[in-house]
Amino acid sequence: MNKRRLATVGFALGIQLMTSGAYSQTKKWSLDECLHYAEEHNLTLKRMENEVKLADASRTRAWGQLLPSVSAFASNDYNRGFGINPITNSYENLTTRSNTFSAGISVPLFAGGANIAAVRMASLESIAKAYERDQLGKDIKINIMVVYLQILQAKENLTVAGNQVQLAANLVEQIRIKVTEGAAAPAQQAELEAALASDKKKRVEAQTALEIAKLQLIQLLQLQDPVLEISQDSISEPVLAEEARSATDIFNSAVSRFSSVRQHETLLRSADKAVAIAKARRYPSLSLDASTGSRLSNISPNPYRDQFKSNLGHYVGVSMQIPIFTRFNTVTGVRTAKIEADQQRNRLEEEKNKLWQAILKARTDVELAKAGYIAASESARSQEIAFRYATEKWNAGLITVYDFNQSRNRLAEERLRLVQAKFDLAFRARILKYFETNDIPG
Repeated sequence: MNKRRLATVGFALGIQLMTSGAYSQTKKWSLDECLHYAEEHNLTLKRMENEVKLADASRTRAWGQLLPSVSAFASNDYNRGFGINPITNSYENLTTRSNTFSAGISVPLFAGGANIAAVRMASLESIAKAYERDQLGKDIKINIMVVYLQILQAKENLTVAGNQVQLAANLVEQIRIKVTEGAAAPAQQAELEAALASDKKKRVEAQTALEIAKLQLIQLLQLQDPVLEISQDSISEPVLAEEARSATDIFNSAVSRFSSVRQHETLLRSADKAVAIAKARRYPSLSLDASTGSRLSNISPNPYRDQFKSNLGHYVGVSMQIPIFTRFNTVTGVRTAKIEADQQRNRLEEEKNKLWQAILKARTDVELAKAGYIAASESARSQEIAFRYATEKWNAGLITVYDFNQSRNRLAEERLRLVQAKFDLAFRARILKYFETNDIPG
């Protein structure tokens, strides 16, 4: 019996060690690791990378239009029945087998510059697609950074809520002793126990907010593992002495570096090439064609080698196609291409204006967040002092339970406001840094 009990206990301990070991091995993600993982594994980015590859393939296809087209042809034909004998040139019942061989080449000489413009247009569209992919990656990283900061904020909120529960639990324990000794009324104990229950509820809500933020990060990273932990517990206090550059300076440096703006600039150049292609259709097109071939037959008395030589033929020709009337297709095509180019020019200006508005808002948000953080710090500091005096009065029996709870709750609210102000400033500062550097700060 003792051996069986020892074996059971040993098995349980083994399972506990294995479980705790697996839990301790849960990966803790830093912000940089999250950003790098998204860059490598995000499915939306992978789809965009395939679109970049398709654009590169289109560019290669456009280059191919400048090169000669070479082809070869061979056939083996059987014929049985009444027909012309190629030797006697008379009608006979024959069974013949013939072979035909040919090779040709076609060289585009002139197409009004359309082929060259098409190559440049395809190259520009490939570059624009790469810029689009880069901007999409930055947008995804910003979303990840926001959620990561939300997790850190939820952790600090949970700490504040946990401290409130601990303080309330200590007060309940103290009041129970006083009630037992007859130094306090049972109503005071009931009031403190109600406050403890309320604080526990707030702690559960804070824990729920933390788990929701973690779930959002799991979804953004597209992880299969439902468990996620981050390596940070908080962020450093913001540096208020830093003076941000003016919105104009930030915009002047960002407008030439931001992928979204460069994408639209490239698309505008591509639209100009589309206009050139449409205009090129007004001009004649010129091409050079050449071919050679021969024919063999089984009814010929000559050997195949002699047949091949005697039947060998060559062809060289130059062809020109002149557009005279294209049912307004060319004129309409030029007009449409110009309108599309103008539309793209407007989209570029809209994108620049959008960037300017975003930088201006980010710059203003940082200043407002700084002011809010300073105000929240001063308010929390004042409330700490007020709570310290309230604690001394409570211990001396000079204030009621209600007044002490009010002071305790005000302190918790100010601490939460300070946490909110700190993370709001951290987020605003990182967004402004992104506009300054065109990179996601870790």
